[in-house]
Amino acid sequence: TRRARAKVVEASLRLERGDLPGARESAAQISAALADVNDRVDPIYDFKGLVQRTTDALVDARTAGSRLIALGLPTIDRYYLASPGTLTVVGAPTNVGKTSFLMTSALSMAARGIPVGIVSVEDPAEDFGAKAVGALANVPISEAWQGRLNEDVLDRALIHTAQRALPLHFAEIKSRRIDSVLARMEQLVRGHGARILLVDYLQAIAHRDGKDARERTERTLEELIGCAGRLDVPLVLASQLSRIGKMEQRKEPTLSDLKESGAIENRVRFA
Repeated sequence: TRRARAKVVEASLRLERGDLPGARESAAQISAALADVNDRVDPIYDFKGLVQRTTDALVDARTAGSRLIALGLPTIDRYYLASPGTLTVVGAPTNVGKTSFLMTSALSMAARGIPVGIVSVEDPAEDFGAKAVGALANVPISEAWQGRLNEDVLDRALIHTAQRALPLHFAEIKSRRIDSVLARMEQLVRGHGARILLVDYLQAIAHRDGKDARERTERTLEELIGCAGRLDVPLVLASQLSRIGKMEQRKEPTLSDLKESGAIENRVRFA
C-alpha cells in the first residue's frame, strides 16, 4: 500500500542516519500498514498513555457518569451501568417480552436525554412504535390492535406520543443481513448521535456461512461486539433462550440457556 511504501522509505532513511530505534518504529508501522491496522481505532499505548486512558475513564465514572448509562430498570441499574464497548444481553424465551423490555429501556434512556439507536431484525417499526404509544400514553395498545380501543382515546394517545421529542432513532432490517445490521449501527451512531445501540435479536440475523449454527452465531456476535467497540458505544443485544422443558419450567435461566449462543456466555457483562 502507499502507506507501507512511505514507511519503507522512512525506515531506510532512519537506518542511514543510524537511528536504530526510529527504524524499528518504522518497521512496526510497515507491518501495521500491510495488515491495514488503523492506529486510531486499534492504538498501541505506551505506559504513560495507558495510565492516562485509565485516568480519563475513572474521571468520567466519578463526574456524573457521563459515559456510563443506566438502562432504565432500578433493579439492574443499582448494580450495573453500561459503558462504551460493553455487551449487555437480554435473554428470554419466545413471546416473553424481550422487545417490550428493550423499548421500555430505550424510552427511559431517551427521556433522560440519552440518544438511543434501535436496530430490529424481526419486528416492524409500527410494532415498536405501538409499544412506545402504550408506554408513554398509558393505553392498552393490545386492544388497539384488536380494534377494541375507543377511537378518541387512541387519537389522544397518538397525538400525545407524537408531541414527545425524544432522541431515539429506529432502523428496520428487512433483509436480516449482518452487513446491513452493521451498516445501520454505524449510521445510528455517526449520523444520528446514538450513545447506545439496541439490537433485536441475535438469532434472527442472517448469519454468514459456518459449519454449524453455533459457529455462525458466534461469528455474528463477534462482528456486533467489534462494531460497537469501534463506535465506542454500549451494545444491548436481545437473544432467545433455549426452550425450557416441562420439568424445568420454574428454574431461573442461566447463561448456558442462551440459544445457539456461540461464545456469548463468555463475553456478556450482564444478562
